[in-house]
Amino acid sequence: MDNNYENIVPWNGANDTGRDVRLKLQRNFSKIGINFQELEGKFTTVDELFDLIEQELEKKLSKTENDRAAGIITFLKGLIAEELIQANNGLVVRKTEVVEPMLMSLLSEEFEEGIVEENEDVFVEEMRTATGGAATLGELDNVDDEADSVSDTDDILVRLAGTSEWTINTALFSQVSQLMSKVFPFTMTLSGGGTYEKGSSQTINISWTYDRDIESQSINNESLLIGIRAKQYANVATDTTYTLKAIQGGQTYTKSVSAQFEVKKYYGVSANGTLTNDEILALSSTWAGRTQGSTVFDCTGGKYPYYILPTSMVSGIQFWIGGLRNTDWKEETREVTNTFGHKESYTIYRLNSIQTGVLNIEVK
Repeated sequence: MDNNYENIVPWNGANDTGRDVRLKLQRNFSKIGINFQELEGKFTTVDELFDLIEQELEKKLSKTENDRAAGIITFLKGLIAEELIQANNGLVVRKTEVVEPMLMSLLSEEFEEGIVEENEDVFVEEMRTATGGAATLGELDNVDDEADSVSDTDDILVRLAGTSEWTINTALFSQVSQLMSKVFPFTMTLSGGGTYEKGSSQTINISWTYDRDIESQSINNESLLIGIRAKQYANVATDTTYTLKAIQGGQTYTKSVSAQFEVKKYYGVSANGTLTNDEILALSSTWAGRTQGSTVFDCTGGKYPYYILPTSMVSGIQFWIGGLRNTDWKEETREVTNTFGHKESYTIYRLNSIQTGVLNIEVK
């Protein structure tokens, strides 16, 4: 198709005469007619003309919008990209300047097979890209197969002196892990449990923390989701130990708390020579243990000192008053029922004589 038309210069003062203008117009219109004859069959309506124009535009690449080309694009003056250039099936890099191979980061003996062309002016290297899956080091030639495959564990790669290949060093990783565990030890906290009176039923709340992520955890061999940091146990009435086990970095860590159920001892003064069950429970109390440091017993007005202890704990008991040992105590053994209904055998100790002053009594 010839689209070069003759230029027509007006004849008012110019070279073209009226006849020249007429002849040029005839030749130009004749050329237009020939061009339309060449398009004959390509369109017969305006819509078909627009379709033809659209097809031609499809062959043009946009400079401002995302676009794609089915053929090879040649950049005569080079290509500058401010962002990443992605090559999904290989990449060829040409460097048109003097190249010093030993100074290039990607050029070494291991990459000789990737060199396509090299001389004093040009360096062309083909860089392989992974075609699928995860490649740990981009399939570099100086990494052994084990190191370049996907690993289920944390690894350390080393290149020993005198060698060019990177390999996995499990011994070094173990040594580094041991060192890190000593410098930055894994810590965990566990709280909950306590001491409760026998006969009661308790709800035990356990909570814990870690200073880093863990792989798994359990309490008393019951596996728990790794995000859980608290657990509740209802209707606990007997001694129970709760052991938290956590796995972190392949190591096992444990901590324990307990719910313990104990009986109490009772002490104080009374004007009565004998005490009922309720009067015993009304005295001062603490968790049962044979000994007790120096304690004030105020017997003003005439009262008896009492010290009431579970019978299982009385062996070898001694009473000291004002720094002197005193053996003038009356003993009575009988069953006492606490506020939760638990029954226990107790030995009731009472001074034989009623007192009218303040005594400091120590139990050994």
